[in-house]
Amino acid sequence: MSESTLSGADIRLSEALGLAYSAAENRDWSNAYSILSSQPGPLPAPALELLAACALKTTSIAEACSLMESAFSAHVEDGNALAAAKA
Repeated sequence: MSESTLSGADIRLSEALGLAYSAAENRDWSNAYSILSSQPGPLPAPALELLAACALKTTSIAEACSLMESAFSAHVEDGNALAAAKA
């Protein structure tokens, strides 16, 4: 998908993901968690993995496990068996 065909929602999600990954790189787990958890609609599988890592560091192990299960399912739906196995 080219940049010119992205919808407003896609651009907002893309910007939010960039902010979340930047926060995580700076070990600002709470901020990354807040950014990702506030996004409407489903997150892409890699973002779910990051959200799970942030949850593990900021909220609870149970939530992190649930999010990793969601990441696994998203990878399976995407047909990415290797990523699913890693999740």
